[in-house]
Amino acid sequence: MKSGICFSVWIILVFGVVPNALAQTKTFHGSIMGENTSTIEMQLTRNGNALSGVYRYDTVGKPLSLKGNIDGAGKFKLEESDSTVKVTGQFEGTYKTDQFSEGGDVLDGNWNAGTGKDPLDFYLVEEIIQIPKDWSITTKVLSDKKIELSIAYPQWVGGAASLQKLNARIAALSNKMAKEYRSFKSSPEQSGQLGCNYRIVFANESFISIFQDCDSFMGGAHPNVEHYSYNFDVRSGREIKLSELFSNPQSYRSALSNSSAEQIAARLKVEDLSGNGSGNEDYSVPAEQLNEVVAWGMTPKGLIITYDLPHVIEALARVYLPYEKISKILKPNGPVSLVKSSTK
Repeated sequence: MKSGICFSVWIILVFGVVPNALAQTKTFHGSIMGENTSTIEMQLTRNGNALSGVYRYDTVGKPLSLKGNIDGAGKFKLEESDSTVKVTGQFEGTYKTDQFSEGGDVLDGNWNAGTGKDPLDFYLVEEIIQIPKDWSITTKVLSDKKIELSIAYPQWVGGAASLQKLNARIAALSNKMAKEYRSFKSSPEQSGQLGCNYRIVFANESFISIFQDCDSFMGGAHPNVEHYSYNFDVRSGREIKLSELFSNPQSYRSALSNSSAEQIAARLKVEDLSGNGSGNEDYSVPAEQLNEVVAWGMTPKGLIITYDLPHVIEALARVYLPYEKISKILKPNGPVSLVKSSTK
């Protein structure tokens, strides 16, 4: 975990005004890393190279305006301003497609408050939300700045009655984590922090897939990372198990591990994960090390798997597998069919 804050962010982009074509809208969710945690919601529209929109903090509700531009290489800048048109910050980064770990588009860069302090990293990932108009999503936050606690989680409003089961499941786990952390911090000598963010991987009227990722530090040499997922069949009102996606629930894991190892190897050929230009000599993950799945989710085009890996290679824990890579082991007309036909 990068030390500090996680501002969860929702972004909606309406992509280029093209003659005789509809603009494309995409939703992103992610974090700004720093010292405190706060969630915000953002709507962003693209008209050619121009970007404009608003965003607001969930705990405040007052909108901040956004205005900026994006170039042909995906580099963008956005200035934020308040109701007096005073500039209060700037987002600067890159729009790109992540074909190895997230399976969608990503916004990655720095946010600067313009106060002379160091800029903070942000990382936002595409969400695919195709829910009916009478459904909505609200963000709940369990927060206590004094003990560096912030857990953000989604709750569904309206829609099918079965969604209350999903709400209860997510809220129960989030409150359990908060309770355990507060117990840990009840001793004055204990220092630490806990921050959790979520991402809606996919949602329509039939199926919902959510990641909840938590970074914590409670002593020890390294911070801890925990990954959770919720994969909910709205029609039956139950969570789906990963094994249900495959024709043979007993033998799918080795095929999944092999495909994941191949995808990681392909990623290491084109990305320098060292961050300092030294290459990927220390990043190698054989298939036999990919034996414990801790979270998973489905998109219309592929499966996202998160493995339990050591801290030094945690950056490789999440793997995106296009359905064509694992088509031989998928169950015909299984749960994947609930999302595979959906397009954005």
